[in-house]
Amino acid sequence: MRAELVRAVAAMRGKNVRAIGFDASQNLWVGTSEGLFHLKSDSGEVLGQVPLLPSSQILAVAPGVGNKVWVGTSEGLGWVSQMTGQGNAHRGLGNPQVLEAQR
Repeated sequence: MRAELVRAVAAMRGKNVRAIGFDASQNLWVGTSEGLFHLKSDSGEVLGQVPLLPSSQILAVAPGVGNKVWVGTSEGLGWVSQMTGQGNAHRGLGNPQVLEAQR
């Protein structure tokens, strides 16, 4: 099997991409070592960067589970509301020091 680069997304150039996932709208969630980004899959346009996750070191992304995007970070589990785009730390599965600092 041979891999082929179909499109380069300029906004992600130089970023360490660690995880990707498509949501129900076929937009792309991209986890990097500098945060979580939401992109239009057809143009590569950045729709936003998600604030307030437990860490900017994104390790895994699971869009569309319970109307949320679940995000594994180096400091614990977080989630993004697909209604507001706001990031949240999962209070039961995160680094207590990070959770306290976010209060």
